Amino acid sequence: MDRLGAKLTTVMNFPERGPYGDSSYRGNCSGYVQKALFEHYEPKKVIDPFCGSNTTGDVCLELRIDHLCLDLNPRYGGFDILSDEIPESCDFVFSHDAYHDIINYSGAVWAGDPHPNDLSRCETYGEFIQKINIAHAKMYNALRKGGHLAILTGDIKRKGQFYSIIKDMDFYGKIQQHIIKLQHNCFSDNIKYNNPKLIPIVHEHLLIFRKDDHYIIRGKITKTIDIDSRTRTKLSWFTVVLNAMEKLGGKASLKQLYNEIEGHAKTQTNKHWREKIRQVVQTYKDFQNIDRGIYRLVQLGKNSATVVA
Repeated sequence: MDRLGAKLTTVMNFPERGPYGDSSYRGNCSGYVQKALFEHYEPKKVIDPFCGSNTTGDVCLELRIDHLCLDLNPRYGGFDILSDEIPESCDFVFSHDAYHDIINYSGAVWAGDPHPNDLSRCETYGEFIQKINIAHAKMYNALRKGGHLAILTGDIKRKGQFYSIIKDMDFYGKIQQHIIKLQHNCFSDNIKYNNPKLIPIVHEHLLIFRKDDHYIIRGKITKTIDIDSRTRTKLSWFTVVLNAMEKLGGKASLKQLYNEIEGHAKTQTNKHWREKIRQVVQTYKDFQNIDRGIYRLVQLGKNSATVVA
């Protein structure tokens, strides 16, 4: 464990925040994160467009690095990355993004009315991803060739739904490193949840991208789609029948299975598809014959004599 946080490794572990920024500012990270990055990459100039309590600025002052710290907070000039252009270029951008609406900043962490372009005030997760992609593109465009963009972000759980920002956001630049940062002293640590099966989130993700070309951007555009397995021919017949049986409530006649599966992509390439269905329910232990031409799914974790009611 001595390796974690001692130098820049694929895992960061900084229990102490150090003498950087304001410890009372919600959502900020340990300044040792930026310090490890800057000592490794040795940037000549750093820009932080979401500087929060100015942790990045304090680290840069200590390391004598030229820097520009911006934020929507009027205390730091009211910089709006969605409508404003980053006014200078640099060879390193560090961005600790909002994690959607986990912490509201305008009108909460800092005084004033909620700002319409505050990323923590997006009404939906989809809106947040759309806007954070705009922000990241502007950060990347502010880099000189050979510069690096470091994005610190996390995962979200909301009403039983898991959201992975790094899986949903677009990538700009050639990804060089994915670092896991362990979390400490979180507000959520003091919350008692009613769900005993809840797995707490205790880490964040630090992604580092490099700008390799003046014009060409190496990018990955994320798209979430729903795939209808009934349009796929490369499924096994067992999977096809299992899915149909579950759809029918765990009990079905062969006729019901034929009607449910008819039209599946696999039936278009096999004229003996009805025979394949009969073969599956008669061969696999997941199915039990309970009457002439009627089958049930065997209950998981039980022997073949126990079936779904």
